[in-house]
Amino acid sequence: MNNKLLKAKSIFEIESYKKKAMPEVMAYLKEFRKVKNRGEYQTVYNSELEEYINEREKISDNLQHYLGTEVYLAQGEYRENIKQAKKEKLLSEGWSVLSEDVEYRGKIELLASVDSMLGNGNILQTCTIITDGDGKPFIIAKGKRSRGWRISSLNEAFYKLITG
Repeated sequence: MNNKLLKAKSIFEIESYKKKAMPEVMAYLKEFRKVKNRGEYQTVYNSELEEYINEREKISDNLQHYLGTEVYLAQGEYRENIKQAKKEKLLSEGWSVLSEDVEYRGKIELLASVDSMLGNGNILQTCTIITDGDGKPFIIAKGKRSRGWRISSLNEAFYKLITG
């Protein structure tokens, strides 16, 4: 493992954070999640995973810091894989990606996540897309007159048209 970490470190010095995580570290992340019974959205702390790897591999002291970098890369790649799988599943179920350039105006079923000062949350409700004063799409929840969301304030937003 030390030799593979050394090789990965030299690649990281060139590619920086664009580098893919080592397959071995990614495998340890998946194994850790299974052994510790962590769901795909439950947090695995980088330090926990580093400790888990160190218990199974004899990582030399001079590579400990770089192991942390590989764990960081693996965590990011894992989250991106989950996000991509969710997107593909929703698209196959008939959802469309909601973006600023949406032409449609009317009723939709909205599925999105939102971050605000009050916290993070998920939205799954019937809404209407209208045009705001700036000519941009604006989403208003059913039963509301003015409160809603700008599309730019939503994360991972998807919609289905409601016809009829």
